[in-house]
Amino acid sequence: MIPQERLKAECKITEKEYIRANILFTKLSKKFLIFHVIFDLALLLSTFFLDGYMPKLIAIGAVVGGLAGHLAVRFLYCPWQTKRQYKIHKSIQEPFIISKLLQGIYFKNNSGESTLKWDDIIKWRENKELLLVYQTDFLYYIIPKRIGDLAESIKNSLQHNIGNPK
Repeated sequence: MIPQERLKAECKITEKEYIRANILFTKLSKKFLIFHVIFDLALLLSTFFLDGYMPKLIAIGAVVGGLAGHLAVRFLYCPWQTKRQYKIHKSIQEPFIISKLLQGIYFKNNSGESTLKWDDIIKWRENKELLLVYQTDFLYYIIPKRIGDLAESIKNSLQHNIGNPK
């Protein structure tokens, strides 16, 4: 039995959820987005002060190319690569049990079990379908919101223990 079990659900991460989790993971933080907008605007404004056609073209090309590159990586390359990883990574395809405990979130599958303590969570993110719970900047747990009340309860505990999503 799970210690101090509150709510419990069994679920499986689908390929679509795995890809959407990666898209959510690659979403720019507000700080970085603000920096990017200011930098790009400054670069575009500099074209008014540059002499010659070529420097202006380079500045505009840098902004457009940077934006196009980011969007291509985030919405084309990353989903393609994530889909490949999902097919190779068999344990992510297995069902698992998730439960909210007083001290954190409990996970169990055929490979083992662990409790992610609230103190070990550095941040979290969400969209309509998923919660991403980060243990480090690049290591996160995927919690589908389709598990209903349990997902809502975990979200409330994350807000209480960690703060707002980032």
